Amino acid sequence: MAFHPPLTYPDAIETTFDAIQYVTGINGLLNEQGITLEMGSDFTRYTQLTGKARPDQPVGPPFDHRLHYLTQSNSFWIVGRDETGRVVHCQAIKSLDLAGSHLAEYLAERYLDFPPAGLALDLASSRCHPGPMAHKIRGKVCYHGDVWLDTSYRGSGVSSLLARLALITCLLHLRPDHIFAFMPEGIAFRGLTEREGYMHAEPGILSWALLGGGTVEGFMISVGQDDLRQLLRIPPRRLLKR
Repeated sequence: MAFHPPLTYPDAIETTFDAIQYVTGINGLLNEQGITLEMGSDFTRYTQLTGKARPDQPVGPPFDHRLHYLTQSNSFWIVGRDETGRVVHCQAIKSLDLAGSHLAEYLAERYLDFPPAGLALDLASSRCHPGPMAHKIRGKVCYHGDVWLDTSYRGSGVSSLLARLALITCLLHLRPDHIFAFMPEGIAFRGLTEREGYMHAEPGILSWALLGGGTVEGFMISVGQDDLRQLLRIPPRRLLKR
């Protein structure tokens, strides 16, 4: 998978070097945990790999290659395997076209494009209420989603390593101004937002109505280019549970 030319903001050479070292370091830590990674931009292959690993959770609409033009220039995926070759992790990132607007306006019109997986939703009764941060996010923006980790690795700190690896890989490959994701309220309350490397979290952004009653509330989490540069200063090994 080819990377674009070096970053162009101040201290770009140093940041590129630090980012490469960071990704290499996380890859080494994951290898210690018995996980090897594959990255790509062929979302037909991604759908095949994830379909075998998690048949009850198909690839979500944002990364459905039948709905979107997903190429090396605007997206990538990461798949992790254990020592037996079994797929135990997946996630993906793609850039969005905000057409010169801010993210809040985009989400107000397109939030139904980002439904949570595995739930029977009443879309007509669901709502999106973009917060202050979404109104500030402009420029080149990437969406991070379709995250899954096998139960055998949950609670180990591996999920935090994998998320940060994706964020820094995105910094190198797609060079965004901002990256955002959605997180269920219950998970965000456990502190996973910070562990994954996201530095901004806004509650009450999404309210997904369930068929039969009830709702699932969602946070919007985000990180900017400067935040990612700060992230490079934090040793990833401390994220692993001892």
